[in-house]
Amino acid sequence: MFLSSFYLFFMFFFSWVLLFYNLTGKYEVINFNFGTWIFSSFNISSWSFIFDSLSSVMCIVVSTVSFLVVLYSFNYMSEDPEIIRFLSYLSLFTFFMIVLVLSDNLIMLFLGWEGVGLCSYLLIGFWHTRIQAGKSSLKALFMNRIGDFFILIATCICLKYFKSADLHTIFSIVPYFSTVFYDSFFIKLSLIDLISLFILLGAVGKSAQLGLHTWLPDAMEGPTPVSALIHAATMVTAGIYLIIRLSFLIDMSPLILNFMLILGVITSCFSGLIAVCQWDLKKIIAFSTCSQLGYMLISCGLSSYTTALYHLSTHAFFKALLFLAAGYVIHLFNGEQDIRKMGSLILTSPFLYTTIFIASLSLAGFIGLSGFYSKEIILHNLYLNSSSRNLVFIFYYFLLFSSILTLVYSFRLIYYVFFNENASLHKKYLSESFEKLSGNEITIFILFFLSIFSIFFGYFFKNIFIPGSSFFKDSVWYSNKAYDCYLDFIFFEVDFFLFILTIFFLFLLFKNLFFNKSDFFYSYVLFTRAYNFLNFKFYIDVIYNYIIILFLQIFFILFEIIEKGLLENFGPHGILFFSYKLSCGIKKFHTGYIHHYTGVIILSLLYYIIFFLFFFF
Repeated sequence: MFLSSFYLFFMFFFSWVLLFYNLTGKYEVINFNFGTWIFSSFNISSWSFIFDSLSSVMCIVVSTVSFLVVLYSFNYMSEDPEIIRFLSYLSLFTFFMIVLVLSDNLIMLFLGWEGVGLCSYLLIGFWHTRIQAGKSSLKALFMNRIGDFFILIATCICLKYFKSADLHTIFSIVPYFSTVFYDSFFIKLSLIDLISLFILLGAVGKSAQLGLHTWLPDAMEGPTPVSALIHAATMVTAGIYLIIRLSFLIDMSPLILNFMLILGVITSCFSGLIAVCQWDLKKIIAFSTCSQLGYMLISCGLSSYTTALYHLSTHAFFKALLFLAAGYVIHLFNGEQDIRKMGSLILTSPFLYTTIFIASLSLAGFIGLSGFYSKEIILHNLYLNSSSRNLVFIFYYFLLFSSILTLVYSFRLIYYVFFNENASLHKKYLSESFEKLSGNEITIFILFFLSIFSIFFGYFFKNIFIPGSSFFKDSVWYSNKAYDCYLDFIFFEVDFFLFILTIFFLFLLFKNLFFNKSDFFYSYVLFTRAYNFLNFKFYIDVIYNYIIILFLQIFFILFEIIEKGLLENFGPHGILFFSYKLSCGIKKFHTGYIHHYTGVIILSLLYYIIFFLFFFF
């Protein structure tokens, strides 16, 4: 345990030193080559790593959250008999994420990509004696394998046409392939569109966008530190990071950029609607992650990649704070995750209330917090792009609606956990929960540290992330389509936030309408059906389980019947069996008697005579 925390602390310290060196301009890009890994006639893949402004920021995010999660796990998992195995998985997870972030070629990046997927399977299914944990880990593995397949195809296409997997080589020659088209299955796409499409599909699987998102809420079966690590800084942000890293290629495909924009808007609203009607504490936060990843994808679709990285960084800190604080709430309630069975926690744990309240405000984009600077600039960028890129304003209003949903489910969670007067909770139980928290100074320090980042990180680092900043000039593509809108967006968004705060107070005024199953709300069949529809997550899991999976099962059963029962029995096995039986029958004629052989010859001669007369006369 000491070694894992020591090495993570060293990486944490080195990442911050690296960032400040980069901010002072003492270096721009550093490459480390540790030798050749794969050698072929047209490609050389090396163990090479790159330290630039993009990788330095990502190292900050990964190392800081990973280090704090490991410290948090010492106390949270102290009673687990297999804590050593758990910490080894966490360390391996962080190692592969660092490999992914620092990779200088697609093959090394794919190695880190696959390693992250493997470790997520191990961590989600850490409590392997629980059947649901095993199912969730397999689901996460299979869903991610779909995305991994597309990334592998994109890598193979790059090797075929560009004759290299090195990122800088690809970026330097990709403009010469803008007129190359790929025509197959009656679909004609440019080579850049095709590669960008496969990269996006791979990112959809890893970053849990609509369609391949179902593994993310089920990943809550793992321990809470795993949820914080996967949802905050590593697993789900890998897809967004891949798009940002390959922005020099993807930005040459307007078709894929528009598709990113549409998919991001739909995912954000879709996840917010589901989160409003969930009762599991960790699943509410999980769907919140899906919604915020939609924001990042929207920013990439607007060619504002630094803004997407900005929201990725701020989101990592306040979402880690939210998950770790929620994990301790679950610990205080002895593993209970249903928010309807919680309540009155503000009486004994005001510190937990403060941390979750700060994280929720930052998540909702409250003025002055980290989430405000990163989230609202995406909204304003979308507003400015709506007219210049011929995009309908409905995208902007859908995103505003998603922001309101964020506020609704965040404060719904706070109400149930801290203010709901639950009769089943006694003062004795609440006092015991206070004693559980009072003796954990390390946990309090971690939550306090993340609270500071959730408040101030967005403000102090805003100048390096805004469009037009020269900090990422060598690592992230800057497009003229990304507006330098930071100077005027504050004045524009103040009115919007006043509107949001008004909605919040109205929400509290009519809390019985939204928080409880009141007669007014549930007396209408339409509202009840809508609630059930959202509570069951648009029945997408049902569609997957009872339509797609059932169809595949029937297909494979029929395939096995046809292949094993029909083709093999009438094919190789049937011919072999028939030949064996025929040879056994013929073998009986070899008796050694001349009159037996004479009889066979006469019968064969008669057969050929009859056959000749029947067909030719």
